[in-house]
Amino acid sequence: MGAQSLLAKSDSQLVIGQVTGEYQAKDPQMAAYLRYVEVLKRAFAAFELVHVPREQNARADLLAKLAIADNRVDALHVSRARGNPRNHRSLSQDTARAPCISTYAASPEEGKGVQVCALEEGDTWMTPYKRYLADGILPAEPEEGKKIKRNAARYTLVDGILFRHGFTHPILTCVSGDECTRIMADLHEGICGSHVGGRSLASKVIRAGFFWPIVREDCVRYAQHCKQCQMHAD
Repeated sequence: MGAQSLLAKSDSQLVIGQVTGEYQAKDPQMAAYLRYVEVLKRAFAAFELVHVPREQNARADLLAKLAIADNRVDALHVSRARGNPRNHRSLSQDTARAPCISTYAASPEEGKGVQVCALEEGDTWMTPYKRYLADGILPAEPEEGKKIKRNAARYTLVDGILFRHGFTHPILTCVSGDECTRIMADLHEGICGSHVGGRSLASKVIRAGFFWPIVREDCVRYAQHCKQCQMHAD
């Protein structure tokens, strides 16, 4: 296209900090993406990455996820095919099994043949919602099926990723397992952490754009078991 200057916007303060060098990219997958960004930056004479609030970036974020999907499916067409034109339950039928980039070393040539692969996890609390939103499949247990069907209106499935939305907060990315622990660790004792209490930590997790059903209980438990908090508590 011949563009010489690029202004990019992101709702992730962590990503912006990693690109600008303020934060370290400790996660191997994030480090791979960071190296790829460094390669792409060289194609522009001027490059700037600025932060925007998550609620102002929700639509662009969803469109970007659809743009990188290999199998693009019109949401309205999918909903009508299932007999309900008003229920836009899924925006894409594609599921990403691994990142879309290779791991770059000092240069793209040095990183050839090395691929960053995401491990496929087993069933989590998100699995019933994903199955229902993608294929209309409910759990065999009647009570559990009613619960999933009732709560599914709070969730959206985009490109295989589950999001939760509400009235008082922007769209939240649903996570589970070790990802929950990593998020709590980063917000509680990471570079931007301040060793806040459990309830405050849960609020920080929500404001950062993440959700899982027992986020408050897990955050309280995590703060209670923090060694530095126990040593320096009043």
